[in-house]
Amino acid sequence: MKITALAIHEKEFNHGLRGYREDEVDDFLDGIAAEVDRLTKENEALVARFREAETKIAGFDSERNAINSALLIAQ
Repeated sequence: MKITALAIHEKEFNHGLRGYREDEVDDFLDGIAAEVDRLTKENEALVARFREAETKIAGFDSERNAINSALLIAQ
């Protein structure tokens, strides 16, 4: 179940004898919880990939600096 802010704002629940139908509310909240959980895991994975990329970039910068120094010395 894909959840968007618009879907949350537009969602309407039918009234039962004593208010909202609990089963509909529970199902909707279960869907929201699942989506939030999925997004949290996806965000954690993306943050980890970003940190790995930052580490690689730092390594490439060090290599570039070493190459530039070697070129200057060779000139």
